[in-house]
Order: sequence, then structure tokens, then C-alpha cells
Amino acid sequence: MSSPSSAKLVRVSSWNVAAINDNPFEYYVTIDSSNKSDVNDDDISDENINDDDVDALRRRRIEGRRNQKNYEKTMEKIDEKLIKAREHEVRVKDILSKEMLLDVKREIMNMKIDDSWTELECDSAMEFFEKHFAERKILSDFLLDGDIGAKRLCSMPDRLTTKSEKGKCRPCVTTSYADVSVLSDDAKWWRAWLAYAFDEKDGVAKRLKFLDNKKYPAITDEEVKISRPLQMFCLAAFDKSLIRLIGEADANWAETKKMLVDALVERKVNATIDILERVAKEGREIICLQEVSEQMRDGIAKSAVLTEKFDCLSGPDFDATRNQNSIVLASKTFFESGVWEVVSVNKTKLPAGVASGDLCVVREVSLEEKKDKDRRKPFAIASFHGDTNGLQTVDVVKAVNNECGDSSALIFALDANCHHDDNKGKRLSVETMYGSLAAENLQNCWGDEHALCPTTTCNARSFLQPQLNKAVFYKEKLTSKLVDRHPKDHLFVSSGQFKVNTEMSKRVNDASEDAFRWVDDMPFPTLSFPSDHALVSFELEYNDAS
Repeated sequence: MSSPSSAKLVRVSSWNVAAINDNPFEYYVTIDSSNKSDVNDDDISDENINDDDVDALRRRRIEGRRNQKNYEKTMEKIDEKLIKAREHEVRVKDILSKEMLLDVKREIMNMKIDDSWTELECDSAMEFFEKHFAERKILSDFLLDGDIGAKRLCSMPDRLTTKSEKGKCRPCVTTSYADVSVLSDDAKWWRAWLAYAFDEKDGVAKRLKFLDNKKYPAITDEEVKISRPLQMFCLAAFDKSLIRLIGEADANWAETKKMLVDALVERKVNATIDILERVAKEGREIICLQEVSEQMRDGIAKSAVLTEKFDCLSGPDFDATRNQNSIVLASKTFFESGVWEVVSVNKTKLPAGVASGDLCVVREVSLEEKKDKDRRKPFAIASFHGDTNGLQTVDVVKAVNNECGDSSALIFALDANCHHDDNKGKRLSVETMYGSLAAENLQNCWGDEHALCPTTTCNARSFLQPQLNKAVFYKEKLTSKLVDRHPKDHLFVSSGQFKVNTEMSKRVNDASEDAFRWVDDMPFPTLSFPSDHALVSFELEYNDAS
């Protein structure tokens, strides 16, 4: 295939679109990013915009700012309640009565989950719960108890029961369940909770297993034996505690949740596709994506804008269950459509634990015409999602470079999951990544100095999720050591074959206005930008002579 006639410009974007997160409260979000805009409402005017459109835009901004203030007020009140917890707490037994425990036991027995769930096990678990948990204060002694977290008594059942096989969600704070009428009424909520957990055909309680104290050594042998019903009791207490916590902070919390679910869950795919279409219209030769779900890939396939401009390429191990896949969109005009092969990287060269779908590598098919000296070197493009601590990243990049680097011009886009520091060797630092890959004849498109590499994430976990050891107060959402503000998203290219136009390298975390922009000190996702990773873009010039 011949080199494209439009000079030798290669514009590349990379974006971890973020796997679906069913809990819209897990991370602090920005409801309205326009409050950080340099544009005032008085400046909203254009000869090409009619008065009705201008008025609608102003109304949206006013509503957005009102919602932002309400959200901030709610989170600040939750901070206050947690800080002053012991001054006004109730006990677990005050929100989860003996009658409710008996309801759970009855449903377990009626459901006949399997023959091993005995009445004795349920009775022992209920007795244990009443003795060790019922008298606890719901915040300081229950939700914030590190031992409960270490034993996984709440977080494990929360994870296993989030969504049923039919796609229904558990009615609680930590899922995308958003029926306001149910969440706002204690009696309706409890009936819905029991019906969901113990549905005869689709009940999620049957998923619970004995907890393993080899994996979670904090849990005792006694707790292991009763851990299945004990998890259900703890989950009920956990869900009710969070409902009470947020309910005391915001009487209209269910409405707030519905707004977040609509934006971050229900409309997430459509919002992401809209952003990708805007990126495509700006002009891109390559778009690499990470954490792509099957629904997202289907959305791309249905987009007339994207399918007209790009081949959508994914690997053979695309995992529709895990739904965290890497894919490549390659321009049909820059490249010759349909001339790609998927590169199967030697698994013996890859580090252990690389999950299905995390790595996608494609290469232009070598044609006989390539023997022509005027033909350029074929491109190889990789998209990769690193493990949480980035410990696989360097070895994966090396393996792909060894496979493709000699015969191809490599463009490697990735969520490296690298950090500013290595936390005593427990995670990959950006400095280590730079040093390791510089020796591989690869250059980082952010520049040669790791210290100047920009952050591409800004998020912090709230207390409205089960991993409370990772939560931070709202007032510390930008300052806590637990905040994820790291330089995670990168583009590496074959050294000597590409020149980076550094003035065109950019990050995007806001799509609320007509133009994309990066906003400092803004937690995201936002209602208009549904990912917790920035979209990063680079402009390269390909060097034929290399």
C-alpha cells in the first residue's frame, strides 16, 4: 500500500472509556463542569443561534449549577456525619430489626438455595450477628470497621449481588437501581430488597459462597462456617446504613441518584460514542480505546460517522463477560481498508495475569508491493489496559515491541496504570516506565522527561461504596494521598520513525462546551464526560527515511 498523499501526518487519540460502573456514587463526580468555564452566561450569543436555543442553554447551565451545589452540600453533610459519628449515631439493631433478620432467614429457607444451606447455619449466623453486630453504631463501629472490610463480609456480597442474570440491580445506594418511589420508602425498599435477593428463579443469594480465610485471613474459622447467611445479614445492614446516611444528608438523594444513573450508566455508551464522533470529525488516523464493553463495541458499529471513517479492530480474545477490552480504530483513508492482521503475541513472552481482552495488537498486512523501495514501512498499532498497579505494563510493551518493532513502525497507546511514585515497589512509577522503555528504542509522546508527564486522572472514592478503606472525605477529594491523580495514559512510538508535534499533545476531561478542554482540579467523570480517564491526543509526523 502506498503512503498517504496528505503529507505524513498521523493523529492519534487514546482513551480508557472506563468499564461500566453500576455505582454512580462510588467516585466523587462533577455534576456541572460549566461552573469552571471561563465563559459567562452573558457571553452566550451568536448570530447563528436563535433566542430559544440561547435561553435553553442558559436554563441548562442554571439547572446544572443548582444540581452541583446540591451535590456538594450532600457530600459535605456526609463528611460531617462521619466526622461526628458518635454524637448522633443509631445502632445496627435500630435500622435492621429482629423481624427483618427473621425475614432474611425465612427467605433463605423458602428459596432452598441448595441442600447445604441448613436452618442450623442460618440460626447460628443470626445469633452471631445479634451478638457481635446488632449493638454496634452503624457508622463508627460497622461501616468504618476495618475488620469487617478485611473479612469481606459486606464488600463480597455487595460485589456478587449487584446485578441479576436478567439485568436487574439490587435496590440500594451502591448499584444503578434508581426507582425513586422505592428508595424513598423504607417498607417498599425492604420488600423490594427481599424480592430481588431471593427471587425463585433469579435470586442472587444463591451466588454466595463460604468465605475463605486462606485468602482473607482476618475471618475466623467460626465465621467461615456461617459466612453465607452472615453475608446476607451484613449486606442488609450495610445497604440500610448507607440509605440512612445519605438520607439524613439529602432528603432528595434518590432524585440525585436517578440523575447520576441516567448520565453515567444509562446514557454512558451514547455519551461516549458522541465524544468519539466529535473526535473523528476533528480528524484522526488512529483511535485506541481501553475498557470497551460489548455494548460499546456494538455502539461503535452502529455509528455511521465512525464506521464510515474507521475499521474497528479487536483481538480474538475479546471478552464480552469481563467487558474491559482494548480495541483499535484505524482510518479507512489513511490506511487501505481491510488490510489488517491481528498479531498474536507469544504468550510465553507476556507476564502472567494479562486478562482476556486487555491487549489488542494489529499490523498492516505485508504485501508483495512492499518490496518497492518507495513503499513505507507497515504500521503496527497496539492498545493496552494495564493491571491496577501497572506491574505488567513494561513487560507487555517490551513483548509487543520485540514482536513488531523490527518489521513495523510501532504505535503503542495504553492506560499504563503507572503512578508518580512506586509506593515502595508495590506499583509502577512513571520514572521506572520511562527508563525501562527508553532502552527499547521507544519514545514517549509526552516528552523525554518523566517529571513533566501530565496527570490524566483525578478521582477519589466516596464513603458510599463498600471499600471504605479507600474512601476519602469530600473536602479532601483533591488533596488526600488516596486520590487517583496520576500520569496513567500514554503513547509510545518507535524512536526515529516519528516526530512528535508536542504543541499538539493534549488532554480532555470536559466535553460540556462546543470545544473539548482540560480543566485542572476537577474530579471526573462528569455528566458530560463519562470516564475517569482523560482522552489524550497526539500529532506525529512519520519519517519515511528511517
